[in-house]
Amino acid sequence: LYEGDLIVVGPGGFARGREGLGPALAARARSGMRALILEQPTLPGTLSEDLRLWPSFSRSRENAVVLAPDHPLLLGLSRDEGTGFFGASPAGIRPLLPPTRGNFRIIAQERLRSGPSWQEGVRVLEFVIGDGVVLMAQSSLCSDYGRDPRARILLANALAYLLGERPG
Repeated sequence: LYEGDLIVVGPGGFARGREGLGPALAARARSGMRALILEQPTLPGTLSEDLRLWPSFSRSRENAVVLAPDHPLLLGLSRDEGTGFFGASPAGIRPLLPPTRGNFRIIAQERLRSGPSWQEGVRVLEFVIGDGVVLMAQSSLCSDYGRDPRARILLANALAYLLGERPG
């Protein structure tokens, strides 16, 4: 793995057959490395046993997006722009199940009514592994980069945030 300031795992980086990347990335994170993980179809349990993708996530027009207030990742976007972007995530990019324990912060979450209860899918999650920080984005930051300025703002903010710079 890269030995610089940041590791980026692009779309499909954890595709089937590449599960061996999980323990290596977790070891680097525990030693203080920062990582950005983008648009994954699967997640190895060897990265963190608490990270899991929804097996299927229903879409409806009644979805609601909840954003963390004042997080640096969201600088430069109005609340409507942020909720619009995360609420329009393609169906092929499954959100994370909300973690139940550990040191984490949900930055963007999509909620859908499912009968008498809610489905909650995490679109952006920040979590700590050892001395490192991992930012996981299960939204279309890469696939929409060329056509949606919100994706460019969010990706630039994510990189600046993880590298310790002030976005914007």
